[in-house]
Amino acid sequence: MTAVIMNRRPILRELAAWIAESPADVVLLTSRCSVVDDGEVDALRDAGVDVTVVDDDAATDVIRAACVRVGATALVAMAEADVLRCAEIRDELGIVGQDTASATAYRDKHAMKTHLARTGITTAAMAMGDDEAGLARLMGTAGSYVVKPVRGVAAKHTYVAHSAGALRHLLDELGSSDFLVEEFVHGDMYHVDGLMLDGKLVQGWPSRYLYQQWQALYEAKPSVSGMLPAADPLTGRLVATTAAVVTALPPAAGLHPVHADYFVRDDEIVLCEIWSWAGGAGVPEAYERSFGVSLVGEPVRQQLGAAPNDDCFADAPRVRHGWGWFPPRRGTLVALPKSCSVPGTVRYSGAANVGRKFDGPHAAGDAVVEVSFELNDTKPVLDTLHAYDVWWRKASRWA
Repeated sequence: MTAVIMNRRPILRELAAWIAESPADVVLLTSRCSVVDDGEVDALRDAGVDVTVVDDDAATDVIRAACVRVGATALVAMAEADVLRCAEIRDELGIVGQDTASATAYRDKHAMKTHLARTGITTAAMAMGDDEAGLARLMGTAGSYVVKPVRGVAAKHTYVAHSAGALRHLLDELGSSDFLVEEFVHGDMYHVDGLMLDGKLVQGWPSRYLYQQWQALYEAKPSVSGMLPAADPLTGRLVATTAAVVTALPPAAGLHPVHADYFVRDDEIVLCEIWSWAGGAGVPEAYERSFGVSLVGEPVRQQLGAAPNDDCFADAPRVRHGWGWFPPRRGTLVALPKSCSVPGTVRYSGAANVGRKFDGPHAAGDAVVEVSFELNDTKPVLDTLHAYDVWWRKASRWA
């Protein structure tokens, strides 16, 4: 078995361990931004891995050439930006794995929700920005709107318009053809993370967000999330909904991560979107602490020919966890806490220098402080999330 991996994550040491556990001969293409130090690349090469550091914008031609050169039988995409192009290469070269139909369904928000609406899955009402008839129908039923790139990432270039006039003005400024317009759903936001194997959900668990993701980007609200207890009535419903969504979409061959975002509106579960890659921010760490499963590593190991870990099929987490990523505000950082005083914190990391000026977050995952925490059944999840929000407002100071 010969595999090509396209990587953009700064996880070369972890990749080295996953590759060592597999029977595959591996060619690794890794972007310059993924290399923390040259020793990582040297260690991989010393272990017999064919490593090429490529430009950060390396695209289809580079990946295809590597696959042709070594006669690849597997092609692994590590980042959202490469999911669709790698699927197209697999189809072109006859490589087993997630194909273009599946990758498009998970990557293109309009294609995803159009497909799911036909199967009875509830999604937000939507229309493409250049679909005049669709926009007219949407404006007849919704009062506020979310505008987002149809293949966007990390809530970048996501906007809210609170009237039809504001929506028209926004679309005129942005250019409408690449943007999706959805009704603004008023409700609480949740996410389900897990693993799917050959188009079936084999493991998943829901978590509650404190704020919606666009608020982290445009209001500098913290991204804080915690896993629900098994006894919460929404736990089983959200997992079952995710299983139904995965089954309804074109299947992805092999083991893949799943991340699905939902709104809960008047007890109705409304799909925001679903991905066939690991969720961002603190999702992978919290999941691994809870299940003992790496949402990034286990799919890589399996796609390289190793058998999935038994923990990939556990019904519930051993211990529930959550995470908080706290974005920079617009201004100068005056004081940053050296630790987190909220009970249950298991990791604290501060990554910014006092005195540095910021112009706010640039993506939903931007953070100057990260925390991971353990949850228990004696305190409601939402109370814990609020506790971290209050701590951050009191512990950090900005000018």
